[in-house]
Amino acid sequence: MARDLNVRSNRPALEELEDRAMPSVLLSGVFNPLLTNLQNLNSDLSAAKSDLALQVTTIKSLAPPRTFSITNEMTSTSAYAKATADLQRILTDQQAIKVNAGLYSTLVTATATAELGEGDFFDFFILNFGAFFGLGGLNPTSQFQTQVTNANSAVSDSVFQAAITSTTLVDNLGIPYNPIANNATPPAPPPFAF
Repeated sequence: MARDLNVRSNRPALEELEDRAMPSVLLSGVFNPLLTNLQNLNSDLSAAKSDLALQVTTIKSLAPPRTFSITNEMTSTSAYAKATADLQRILTDQQAIKVNAGLYSTLVTATATAELGEGDFFDFFILNFGAFFGLGGLNPTSQFQTQVTNANSAVSDSVFQAAITSTTLVDNLGIPYNPIANNATPPAPPPFAF
């Protein structure tokens, strides 16, 4: 097939695209998985708290004057061990929520600052000056702190504290258990601050 090189094309030349503002990192798919992780940790904390309450109820239901049996003693001891494991899970979830919320806030702030250096001021503006203009509700990092507050409230609840510090829990023979709180070790805080 022969080509005629003298024929002119009527296709326009490609023009260079101008800079485009990228979608906000705060409002895009970057933020939601971080928040979902914290919400999942809070859900796990709540589930462990509910299970701990169930185990304490089981221990109390098997205490004297209930008739002694090996089955009741094993069930009571097993419930005590499960309650201790639940408390450890609660304390671990609470610490994970605190650490991750701080990490995520730092990540979002650093990302917004980096975008500012690239000419996109939107995220940086909302994070740092939004409250002055009534845009404080748009700051998604406040949702991270809400998750920390929820976890702290769940752990400091008076009914929960009474259950884990109770000295009246006894096994099926009437032998007192140590308070559940004495058996769990709070996780160490991270060696760095956010």
